[in-house]
Amino acid sequence: MSQTACAGIVLIALLMIPAFPARLLAQESGNNAATGELRVAYTSYSRYGGGAPMPQPITFLPGDQVVLRAKIAGFRTAELSYQEYRVKLSYEVSAVDFRGLVIGKTKKGELDEPVHKEDKEWLPTLEYKFLIPPLAEYGAAHVRLRIRDEVSQKETAYEESILVNGKRLPALASVGVINFGFYRRQEDASALPSGVYRPGDTLWAKFDVAGFRIEADNHFHAECDVQVRDAEGKVLFAQPNAISRDAKPDYPERYLPGIFSLEIRPGTPKGQYAIAVISRDQLSGQSSESVFPFAID
Repeated sequence: MSQTACAGIVLIALLMIPAFPARLLAQESGNNAATGELRVAYTSYSRYGGGAPMPQPITFLPGDQVVLRAKIAGFRTAELSYQEYRVKLSYEVSAVDFRGLVIGKTKKGELDEPVHKEDKEWLPTLEYKFLIPPLAEYGAAHVRLRIRDEVSQKETAYEESILVNGKRLPALASVGVINFGFYRRQEDASALPSGVYRPGDTLWAKFDVAGFRIEADNHFHAECDVQVRDAEGKVLFAQPNAISRDAKPDYPERYLPGIFSLEIRPGTPKGQYAIAVISRDQLSGQSSESVFPFAID
């Protein structure tokens, strides 16, 4: 198997992944909007403005936009003129991940709107949007609201959880490769049970480099080389620095996703081969080599 025969295209990319009633927290009836304690009465979530409410459990993927709509009840109104009133609420809303790290910056605002006597079922509504970080991990994110009624001078706080269905990262003592899998196509979600290909196929492999040091300001510097080797360990193809990232992102990046493709040319000898990934953490000086065998049948 010559270097030309093995030479494929190495593609490294960040993986950014793109009627049910919303949650009713307190049943309102009749003209009760201005009765009871100040509270968040109703919330719904969608992935874009004007989108249909999502079913329970509320689940988002890394890279998704989150749109929250929250209705407020138990407010008091200030009378402006005969049978004409006004509601004035101030609010603060934010979102954090399962580690308590900010994923939705704090938004402050006011709901200052007229209310008429016939608006028996009307509740003021706030909207809050934020993006789930593209490399967010699996876990519960927490949306936190604080509401103040400027008329009654009362306040209330509310928090609820949504699920971020990101990757689950194992604890690593040093830099290395996790989640390695062989695939038939780049878009496949499930890995093959074993890496067996035929001449004319395209081998796809996906993996993550993780376990590197993260310092102040989320600074990290991680790299990896990718090699194709024969059964004796001879390097048939190599791409140094297939991944190389030295950055200080706003949100910590605890892994680097990679995609590797190899065109297996007709006439390639059958036998055992392997993909080797050499990972390096430039901040700690650590490195490791991970080897993943595959076969050409």
